[in-house]
Amino acid sequence: MKFFRNALILGTVAALAGFFYWFFEVKKKKEKEEGKAQEALLFGESEKRIEKLSLQDRGKERIVLEWVRNEPAGEVVEGEELGDDEEGEWFIREPVQTGGDTVAIDAMIQAMLQGSSEEIIWESLEKEAEYGLDDPDLSLRFFYEGEDTPHGINLGKETLDHKKIFAKVVGEERIYTVPATILNVLKRDLFDLRNKKLAPFEKEEVMGVSIMTGLDLLLLEKQEDGWFILPNRIEASETRVDIYTGTLRWESFVEVLEEKGTNFVKYGLDNPRLIVTYKLQDGSHFLFIIGNMVEEGDAQFFYATRSSDSMIFQMKGETVQKLITSEFHLKERYIVDFDKELVNKVTFKRDEVRYTFEKRGVESWELTDVQNVEGAEEYVGMLLERGYKIDNVTRGIATAEYEEIEPVMRGEQHYAETGIDNPKYEMELRFEDGTQPITVVMTEMDQQSGKIFLSPDGGQTAYYTSGYFVTNFPESVGELFE
Repeated sequence: MKFFRNALILGTVAALAGFFYWFFEVKKKKEKEEGKAQEALLFGESEKRIEKLSLQDRGKERIVLEWVRNEPAGEVVEGEELGDDEEGEWFIREPVQTGGDTVAIDAMIQAMLQGSSEEIIWESLEKEAEYGLDDPDLSLRFFYEGEDTPHGINLGKETLDHKKIFAKVVGEERIYTVPATILNVLKRDLFDLRNKKLAPFEKEEVMGVSIMTGLDLLLLEKQEDGWFILPNRIEASETRVDIYTGTLRWESFVEVLEEKGTNFVKYGLDNPRLIVTYKLQDGSHFLFIIGNMVEEGDAQFFYATRSSDSMIFQMKGETVQKLITSEFHLKERYIVDFDKELVNKVTFKRDEVRYTFEKRGVESWELTDVQNVEGAEEYVGMLLERGYKIDNVTRGIATAEYEEIEPVMRGEQHYAETGIDNPKYEMELRFEDGTQPITVVMTEMDQQSGKIFLSPDGGQTAYYTSGYFVTNFPESVGELFE
């Protein structure tokens, strides 16, 4: 018993010793280090948003930025929170009036607020001229939301080893050194900070598009039941229209030549090769004009301007290629209209061999019938746990679009050349909701082009399309169950 009591006392003492070591040596040391790191921060910490910021790089124009909170989308109830206070965007107010690159500016500010000093060089500012701080290489000022007190920093000369920079923090009578890497964060020019997107609108705002190349004019209009090509109201592919309009919303220019364009003749903008006009939801129009091409090494660029600010700039050649389109490219070209998720029974026919599968669950398929296949009856009733080949063919047919040439009708010239009257593959699709079954016939895939001819109406119409999915037609029952 005495031994047990002594062991208990020793264990308690050891536990207490461990606790005191952790509390005074580890925890307190960590808190002390965190406190020192906090003290070293150039600007401390604040929960407020920075709403104004200016950068003055010696010898260059001052850049002034302003953060603007987004207007609430709906009616604001008194006393209700407006939502995330980060919902806003940056604008450049000087030396030009334009949108800012909100992501790049916020990243710069975040890195700036994490910046720290290394050591105090002088406890007063009497030597600021000696360290280049009276005429700084870079000066930054910012204001927190709702405050009039400026914060900021001046950066002067580098140390002899170029690893540090002398600095003065606004409101402090000291001269510090900071890591020279701070320049990688703060030395930003107008191009770095501006919004470089080619178009200032969102997808939902676009109600119409006109595309003029030379004497050719292509008109698109958004109506209640989708996008249409005018004047014949040909159904357009909503996906391809979104991608087309997204070209200007997603892509960026690469260089600004004139903030307010005047030399339109010089850049070929008086005789443009392409004019794209967007009709917007508010009734306004946005014009995008592309002029001459210029080559720089192996790269091609084009001069362009836009109606939103008349700026003349350079854009990438590959972006221009995305804007040159045609009625054929934009129109809806799906061949068979069905919901692949509703397919619950498929019959494959290759030459005279037939396999029938019925869906069991989400991914599983059961082989329910075979015809003209020796020895395959033993597989009937077996379950394919992952019927990816069946799903791939079904998905391929559901998403197939005719390509390059218009559909060829029976009796038309070149119909016999399609070979659709002598198909290689046939597939019947049945649906769980009782929809009328669909039978699709297909020719053998051309090995060079990867294309096939496909018909969903018994060979009356032949569509030229990608045939990648026919490689998933089962060569044998056995391969499916391996």
